[in-house]
Amino acid sequence: MAFHDMTRPANGRLRRAVGTIVGEFFAWRDDAASRRILGRLTDHELHDIGLSRGALDLSKRDHFRSS
Repeated sequence: MAFHDMTRPANGRLRRAVGTIVGEFFAWRDDAASRRILGRLTDHELHDIGLSRGALDLSKRDHFRSS
């Protein structure tokens, strides 16, 4: 019984860690898909929606910076 009680907090931490990693992966994948779609737009089309090619380049680098 005591062994089970000792492992329970570790399981919770492990689940949270895995959940965080999986969540970050899906966020990265969604961001990459958005950048790919936006990258196909012309500079004029990007300007129409208030973006620039440079802003897209910055968003690539910002994703890997720690929060």
